[in-house]
Amino acid sequence: MSFVPLVCRRASFSPLSLRPSPLFSRCTYALLTPRSSQRYFFVSPAKLQKVQDGKIDAPATSTTTTEASPKDVYHGPLTASFRRLKLVSLSSLSLSLFCSPFFFIVESNLPGFARAALAATAVGTSGLSTALVSWATRPYVTTLRRLDPTTDGVKGLEMTTLTLTLQPRITRVYDLDFLVDTQRPLAKWELAREVILPAQTDKALPIAGQEETVAETMDKNGKILGSWVATLTGDGSYVVLDWGKEVGGRVSLTVNNASTDSALSLSFTESSQFISPTLSDDSCFATASLAGDGVQSLPSPLTEGLFTQGIGQQRGGFRYLTIVSNNDSPVTISNISLEITFMPQMDDLRAYTGYFSAQDPGFHDPDFLTKIWYAGSYTVQTNTIDSHQARQQPCWANNATGGPVEGTILVDGAKRDRNVWPGDMGISTFTEAVSTSDLESSKNSLLVMFSTQDPATGALQYSGPPINAQGSDTYISWSLIGTHTVWFYTGDIDFVKDVWTNYTKALAFLQSQVDDTGLVNVPAAFANDWGRDGGGGHNSAANTLTTAAELAAELGDSDLAAEYAANASSVKDAFNALLWDDTAGMYRDNDATGLHPQDGNSLAILFNITETEDQIQSISEGLTAFWTDIGPLSPELNDTIIPFIGGFELQAHFIAGQGERALDLLHREWGYMLYTNLSVQSTLLEGFTANGSLGYRSAAGYDFDHSYTSHAHGWACGPTFALTAHVAGLQITSPLGATWSVAPVLSGLSAAEGGFETPLGWFGVKWNVDDEGVLNVTVDTPSGTNGTALLPGQGPISVNGETNQVDGPVTLAGGSHTISRKTSA
Repeated sequence: MSFVPLVCRRASFSPLSLRPSPLFSRCTYALLTPRSSQRYFFVSPAKLQKVQDGKIDAPATSTTTTEASPKDVYHGPLTASFRRLKLVSLSSLSLSLFCSPFFFIVESNLPGFARAALAATAVGTSGLSTALVSWATRPYVTTLRRLDPTTDGVKGLEMTTLTLTLQPRITRVYDLDFLVDTQRPLAKWELAREVILPAQTDKALPIAGQEETVAETMDKNGKILGSWVATLTGDGSYVVLDWGKEVGGRVSLTVNNASTDSALSLSFTESSQFISPTLSDDSCFATASLAGDGVQSLPSPLTEGLFTQGIGQQRGGFRYLTIVSNNDSPVTISNISLEITFMPQMDDLRAYTGYFSAQDPGFHDPDFLTKIWYAGSYTVQTNTIDSHQARQQPCWANNATGGPVEGTILVDGAKRDRNVWPGDMGISTFTEAVSTSDLESSKNSLLVMFSTQDPATGALQYSGPPINAQGSDTYISWSLIGTHTVWFYTGDIDFVKDVWTNYTKALAFLQSQVDDTGLVNVPAAFANDWGRDGGGGHNSAANTLTTAAELAAELGDSDLAAEYAANASSVKDAFNALLWDDTAGMYRDNDATGLHPQDGNSLAILFNITETEDQIQSISEGLTAFWTDIGPLSPELNDTIIPFIGGFELQAHFIAGQGERALDLLHREWGYMLYTNLSVQSTLLEGFTANGSLGYRSAAGYDFDHSYTSHAHGWACGPTFALTAHVAGLQITSPLGATWSVAPVLSGLSAAEGGFETPLGWFGVKWNVDDEGVLNVTVDTPSGTNGTALLPGQGPISVNGETNQVDGPVTLAGGSHTISRKTSA
């Protein structure tokens, strides 16, 4: 018998160019020829803890009474019991067979057919029970030992099992990567049909027809009874490389040997769900057939030597690379490597200028908060690309111009769309600011957006080129907000001056839509948003995005600053008068609906649209009504969990002082994203559905193409900034951090630390709650700055060892300070 697909031998790959080497490889579409009857094995999990790096660990609490030899590390504690069970079963069967003739010899009034039925029942019942005993006990490992190359001549694992007649069967597994957990009842392991294998660096990839003996079974005298052999076939065989995390860039490989008929192709996917020798996951367009991208064929005929993808051929985001042989002719390749093309301005992608660290004992992974901070940071790095490496239309080709700028731009996703979308930057720019301090990419992206301005109306596009989408008031607002953010963290007033004419014209376009309610009445032509339904009318999200007065004041235009400030105040008044639902304790989406949106309510807290603390608390609590086990189900779009808006909601809970509620949301939504095996477990998802599938927006533009969903989307990175600003508690309150604040939201944690840089220098904070309930905070900020510290708790605040009786925030000059306060009475 044979199985297809089945994994072939381990493969070898060279390290990435200037990057970590791939973690795993996988060979599939191989033909495994099982010439052995022994496939399944049972080893008690309580007795055998792990098989790792060729080492077998057995616990000291083993109940075996047999003294193990130096090589015997495990003896099955039930061996004797199973042996007796088999003896009883065999004896019962033998007795039934022996006695069955007497049913016909002994005198009886029973007719012949009845005697035959009784004899058959006795023999059949006994035979069935014996067969069940044989099936149940056959995998049981009586002895297990590690093979030592110095004494056994080979490395591997040896397991002894017993046949029904109690004859030992010795199976040697030479490649332990093929020994995997099984679904068969009463068994622990099986020889695999498919397995992910650790990459090596000292071997070439297997050649078509090459075999590896995976395992052999022999009797007690060493006679080979059967073997398992993996053979890599020709046409259609493939190797899958798992890079261990989201990556992107140009693949290189060396063709060592090839004939004129040899052919190779490459396919890529972020999720393991879409590993295929004939298709990549879709990045060009969504299609229900999942066949939008296909594969990339290497030039034919293959020539020996180094092959490297061109810039246009590069894949922007993937975890799994599949290399396919498309002909029966042998081909040998080696030295597969990847040149990372994202974030080209950083030679070392790990050289973050900011950091965050906290233990989260209430979650299954206590390092979760630290990991999610870095996952967000890395996601934004994968979204930072050369401005001439955007996605072509049609594609696949990643060498389009992303706008009239040179250098890097911040786009929405690594795989797709590789395009500037200013709404996404409402999250990702803040992530840049606290992780890499790279605001140049955001500035370039905003220059792209201002270059799209309609000279007649002042409207900016919904997105940059090459997609050039149009029609979104909210995304115009995000371009204006992004301008403030870049200035705030860089102090680059020249940038603001360069775009000020465009800025004021775009703002005037939005103001022209304000009606007699005092709110923007979003026309249908500009009702697009993040993908939600119902973005028109007096939409709450569109009317929360109001910043401008501070920029006008910085440019010295006090009259315009006063006008903008008055407009913002009017919007706040009108927003509360028209949209606040006192019964629900939340804002309505617009004045024509009873829907209470996740986005509009979260943004109302972020942009200070609320008028009272009670409103903030009510909204924070009300938003939890949308929660599922894996995140909030957005009321604005059916069957959608949207991390973009989830990031704003996360900040809203922290602003409300509801830190434990915020962590609960983090555990649900981002905990699912980071650990689900549907994704890449290193960067963050564009979105997903209520049941956790990748069918984000399936019925709302994505044509039920689950492979189209992006697994490295910057708008999902809200936790990175939120953890720095609210759990570590450190924020700047004026450009560059000339003023700053420290106000940690403890969130049920016992300690946290973090920091970031601006052109003024380093801003850092570290706090812990000691055994006596005292919160101790250490703050480091650049000299020449000043700020405030507001610590939760009761009683006086100690600053640098001196008691301060101020009931509220204390004022501090730049430098190093230690602050303490009792967290409870």
